[in-house]
Amino acid sequence: MYQPINVTYEAVTSIYRANQILQSLDVPLIACDFEAATTLSETERASLTALLDTDLPRLERIRIEAQLAATALDHPSYSTLTHFQLAHSEDFAYVFIINSPQMLRRIVTWLVSTPIKQVWHNATYDFSRIYYYTQRFPQNYEDTAVLAKCILNHVNTNLATVGLKELAGKWYGAWAVSPDNFDLSQQYDEKLLLYSATDACATYKLWHSIQQHLQSCTS
Repeated sequence: MYQPINVTYEAVTSIYRANQILQSLDVPLIACDFEAATTLSETERASLTALLDTDLPRLERIRIEAQLAATALDHPSYSTLTHFQLAHSEDFAYVFIINSPQMLRRIVTWLVSTPIKQVWHNATYDFSRIYYYTQRFPQNYEDTAVLAKCILNHVNTNLATVGLKELAGKWYGAWAVSPDNFDLSQQYDEKLLLYSATDACATYKLWHSIQQHLQSCTS
């Protein structure tokens, strides 16, 4: 029976340790990903919901309804980055817990200044966050979702799906977690940390698999 790749990780919680890792990286390629969560606590959500039962000005009601409906994928004014994961192997990743503005600034500044090639899967969302905070983009990057889409290139969308879980599930099994875990109160949850680490490792593994496929096509 096939055994999924066993992923391990280091959870990074201090700026000092983050600097150590980022400054010591001497590799040609890394795989990266972010996790995010809405900024509202359960108490704040309940308070805003109660306000909707009162007589509010129209614009204020629209603002509150938009805030309550927001997900982690919405504008940074409604959500925040919670984790940055980085892998340069298929079975180990660093998971930086973004627990302060200083940690966030250190990570995004490094991402737009390092010459190391970065691999992201479906980078649109992640890059919108990087640009929001820095007004810059990474210098050297590739997107495995775009690469996979170009290779599959099928008019039947069911035969051209490029979700990371679908493409890398043959190596890592089913590692998705419930959306309920994407909550600031669970930022240190071990299941979420392992999920985050697996995302980065799977992206790294997928990129190398794509390169091997391309080389076999030209040999």
